[in-house]
Amino acid sequence: MVRIRGRHLLILLFFALVFSGCKNELISEIAHYYSPGVQAQDIRPPQINASNIATGDLTLVLAAGDGATVSWETSSHSGLAVNGQLIQPAFSQPDITADITATVTYKSGRRARFTFEVIVPALAATDAEAVAAAAAALTPGYQGGDTASDVTNNLVFVTSGLHATQISWNASALSSITDSGTVTRPSYSAGDESGTLQATVSKGIATTVVSFSLTVIRLPIGDALAVTEAAAALAIQYQSGDSASSVTDNLGFPSTGLHSTNVSWNASALSSVLNSGVVNQPLFADGNESGTILATVSRGAESSVVNFPITVMSLPASDSESVSIAAAALAIGYQSGDSSTNVTQNLTFATSGLQGTTVTWNASALGSISNTGVVNRPAYPASNQTGTIVATVSKGSSSSSVNFPITVIAIPPTDFQAVSSVVTNLIAYVEYASGDNNQSVTQTLTLKTSGDHGTTISWDTSSHARVNSDGTVNTVSNHWYYPVGSTVEGRLYGDVSRGSTTIRGFTTVHVVIGIAPAIPTPTGFSTSTDATRRYLQFTKPTDGDDEDDYRVEYRVYSGGWGTWSQIAPGVTDTSTGTVKMGWTTSELATGHYQFRVRMDYENSGSIYGSWGTSGEYTSF
Repeated sequence: MVRIRGRHLLILLFFALVFSGCKNELISEIAHYYSPGVQAQDIRPPQINASNIATGDLTLVLAAGDGATVSWETSSHSGLAVNGQLIQPAFSQPDITADITATVTYKSGRRARFTFEVIVPALAATDAEAVAAAAAALTPGYQGGDTASDVTNNLVFVTSGLHATQISWNASALSSITDSGTVTRPSYSAGDESGTLQATVSKGIATTVVSFSLTVIRLPIGDALAVTEAAAALAIQYQSGDSASSVTDNLGFPSTGLHSTNVSWNASALSSVLNSGVVNQPLFADGNESGTILATVSRGAESSVVNFPITVMSLPASDSESVSIAAAALAIGYQSGDSSTNVTQNLTFATSGLQGTTVTWNASALGSISNTGVVNRPAYPASNQTGTIVATVSKGSSSSSVNFPITVIAIPPTDFQAVSSVVTNLIAYVEYASGDNNQSVTQTLTLKTSGDHGTTISWDTSSHARVNSDGTVNTVSNHWYYPVGSTVEGRLYGDVSRGSTTIRGFTTVHVVIGIAPAIPTPTGFSTSTDATRRYLQFTKPTDGDDEDDYRVEYRVYSGGWGTWSQIAPGVTDTSTGTVKMGWTTSELATGHYQFRVRMDYENSGSIYGSWGTSGEYTSF
């Protein structure tokens, strides 16, 4: 350095050295100016290196050339004592920077000052401190923008750390990372792998383990799997309130899906939906439209088709259509057990119908039902009441009437009333075989054992032999004057019961005689004469009490028998158990005769009887 002389040059030098950071050189230069015999380097402690770091306790000179003495002082006693001894901060503390100033006193009394900057380093770390510090500063080396939660590249594992520590790595908890830091990412289907990486930091006998939580990101998805997952996640976007089964507004068709897949849409199966998702609802009369929308999901060479069944709802019905729909669906509400043909309780008349329609009711055709549905059943013996209830369905200016045929069941009779009604009409519970009727019974009758209103009927026919209690009939005549084809009255008694009430009634039928009785036949014929008459005698038949019961005919033999001719019975004597008829000679001449006699009974113009024929009488 060139020695500077002159006051102004000295000032310029001071500022130049200050700004250049050469503080010690400045002090030395000033000292040299005033004491050219002692230089700064002559008294600078050798333990201060070029970087002003103290490498040990400072050796302070106390005497200089030319008999000069040197005294020392320090600006900070926290790191440097006035005798030059270093007071080093602890390892965990920062280095201390201090100034130490030397005052040189010459024999002449003139003085010069030299100041030296001293950096007092912190104490060296112990092995344990070194390990702790190195562990705190340690981190795996991430590449390509990776982080602990997003590892996709190899890791850099340093093997030495701060303060001469040694580092070893253990990645056994993660199958995707080797101990050297090589990363093999999991497959997409295996998913990300998370685990703990451990680093062991050591120095001397001191050691510690540092753990790092890492996540290795799986490999990107392949095209085929990307398409599969995107297809599974794909959905049509519906407007508020809409769904697949009820579409009324435009649909949202996303053009991209999961994993950067592309999606195209085909709605050609529905005339009401465009491929863009625009919806044009069908007219109400056309009804809802159902169909399938196709979405094609693709990435690379892979693709998949997804089906979306939807139903597009028709536009709302007009007033007229609403009325028609509501009228078709309208029904009367019946109580449990009732129906349109069996009304016993109040009816429910809805005042509103489908499609926002209103309903009014008119039951005036049935006096037993009010317009509000209240039912007042007819009292016995009134019969059930049938009529039509009219409902008027309306909306706006449109309306329509609906007819409901109704039968209101009359109040049932009491036990006495029920039994009495059956007794007075007992004949109605007799059923006839095909072709028969009350006036002409030829076959078995069906006698009903249950009557109206829950009554029971017990039949008794023991008082008359023509009809039996099981309904069978006796068509055999019990007297010869009941011939075949005639009718005989049969009386049927019925005990009608319900509850504690029983009443006997009767009815009659007419049984047709189908089998003839054994008609009495005259027998035991003989003849006799007296002075005035000729007589024919025969055994008296049953019921043959007088001559009007008999028909007598005769025929004459004259070379052959002639035809039969009727003759009046004449005087009849039935007192002796025989019948004796006589005729005068004027009534019956002498000749060769044969007689025949039968019991005669006339019914409706027909003669019934059986002939009894006598022998021949040649001298009669």
